[in-house]
Amino acid sequence: MKKLGLIIAVIAALVIAGCASASGSNAPAEDIGNEWTLDFLRIVDTSWSDNDMRSANPPVEVAKAVENPNGGMDFTFTMYNQRIIFGLSRQQINKVRAADTVDVIIDGETSSSINFRYHIGDPDVGSDWNATASFDAAPFSSILTQTLRIDKSRPDKVRALMIQARGGNTGDAFTPITVTIRSIKFICK
Repeated sequence: MKKLGLIIAVIAALVIAGCASASGSNAPAEDIGNEWTLDFLRIVDTSWSDNDMRSANPPVEVAKAVENPNGGMDFTFTMYNQRIIFGLSRQQINKVRAADTVDVIIDGETSSSINFRYHIGDPDVGSDWNATASFDAAPFSSILTQTLRIDKSRPDKVRALMIQARGGNTGDAFTPITVTIRSIKFICK
């Protein structure tokens, strides 16, 4: 009887170990493909800042986000250089690092004519933060679709998409504006 109990205990341990390894973290992650839409749940709530309101560096405060009843989010900018920061998942980071370019397609709008730019980079540092080449800041409606070239020498900087209001120093007079974003699609090539 003792042998039977021991055999049952060993079998149970093997079954439990087999189930744990089959569903544990050792299983390969599902491939997300080369196209996806950014997740509004990954919005970062603070930005790196040098706290110099006379500079063109970002403030700590990011644009406030509220859900739009018609879909997406409304982001209120209250100063120049303020950002919206979309954190990327580990799988998204790996896909961007492997790509030569990323097409960014934004479904959104604003009634403001101030200029914006966006990059993929590291939102937690003040220099050497970008992982993509820059483009000139322009009205939001003209940058809804951009192809960003990945800087292969800076894979550690691929962490987030940052959309930034431009046009003056952070402390300059600014009339608050709202930008509506329904979705942001990434296509890695």
